Amino acid sequence: MAHTVAKPARNATHSVGIYTVQIVHSQPSDCTSPPKPLMIVEKGDSLPLWLPPFSPSSGRAQIVGIRLEVLSLQASPQLYTIARFDATGEIDSVVAVTEWLCTGLPKALPNSIAGDLTKLSIAGHSRGGKIAFALALDLKTLTYSALLTIDPVEGTSPHILTNMHNSLSTGMPVLVVGSGLGQVKKCLICLACAPVGSNRTDFFEECQSPACYFLPSDYGHIDMFNDETEGGRNPVVYSFFVQEWSEP
Repeated sequence: MAHTVAKPARNATHSVGIYTVQIVHSQPSDCTSPPKPLMIVEKGDSLPLWLPPFSPSSGRAQIVGIRLEVLSLQASPQLYTIARFDATGEIDSVVAVTEWLCTGLPKALPNSIAGDLTKLSIAGHSRGGKIAFALALDLKTLTYSALLTIDPVEGTSPHILTNMHNSLSTGMPVLVVGSGLGQVKKCLICLACAPVGSNRTDFFEECQSPACYFLPSDYGHIDMFNDETEGGRNPVVYSFFVQEWSEP
């Protein structure tokens, strides 16, 4: 297994690449629609498909488009509006979305675009990373070709971490990307986004090979959000948690 700590250049977090992407929003409406609100981001051709269960997805549209530079077509379901301690319903929702992709995705895409479901992979950030692990560990009978988690966090049921080294057998390549500031409290009364004992380090150490781990040391857990979003949700979140270059 590989472990790399990345020290990014200041003020060079993300940039818009050379590709023009298209975002398609598909809402549940009838039996042919996705079971959950779905944000589909594509740039053309017949592409490998990534399924990142990010929730809520509205604050992450920019980073999904940037990541598309290398990951091609993405279908990102919004699994909840209010987070709960039990993630079983979210896992079931991703299963339902995955099953819908076979027949529903072609109808939701422009005629010139096709998703390659033989190369279906799953990705997730925070509790979405934990949900991605749950699916990759075959808690539900689905087949994925790769697993990408960005600062995954345990803390909801069903529990994934076992506190045993090399205990998580996904049967696929795994990439765990952490955040150096994710386990840092912004103040005494605030909680860390990704506390020690239930964060990216634990997920990686419990992964069986092949697995890789990257740690951008000066980034925070919520740097996955857009810098500017509609509504008041993200400004409130930013006030309580550590972001890039804002160490206490």
